[in-house]
Amino acid sequence: SIPPAFSTTSTPAEKLHDSIRSKTRVAVTMARATTLVLVAALAVLLLLASGPAGATAARTSPKDVATASPDEKVAVAAAEDHECEMMAGEKQRDECMARRTLAAHTDYIYTQEKHN
Repeated sequence: SIPPAFSTTSTPAEKLHDSIRSKTRVAVTMARATTLVLVAALAVLLLLASGPAGATAARTSPKDVATASPDEKVAVAAAEDHECEMMAGEKQRDECMARRTLAAHTDYIYTQEKHN
């Protein structure tokens, strides 16, 4: 004889209880999956929204650079170089470094004119 714990026959109430428990597990799993997808989507949107704003906020205007001390200019240049290095594509990094180099040469030219 089969022990009662391993019996395969169930009463209708037990079957109903098992069915409800199974459906509850499925609903909880779906709710967790939905929450995970929504959190991931929100994280991506926040990253996309903060990316360009953070990059442009670090840039200084030429007027700020003209009145900055040499130490401040070095700090700004280092931050902008780091920004260029963090860019995704090689072409973007090269273009950023070309802009930085042009800005440095222009600053050097204007600085030399003021001292001469």
